[in-house]
Amino acid sequence: MEIALSPPPDERTAVLRTTKGTLAAPDYVVLITAAGAASPLPGSGAARREAAG
Repeated sequence: MEIALSPPPDERTAVLRTTKGTLAAPDYVVLITAAGAASPLPGSGAARREAAG
């Protein structure tokens, strides 16, 4: 299994609101694939190589 995080192209902020408060932080696109599988998203291979080390 490979998990890759990459920033979205529009640099949006993720906001989680609960009854205890609000958390805002940079958003990320999360891509989870079987190891060695082709990526369904164009351009995500570079992010996957970087995340894998």
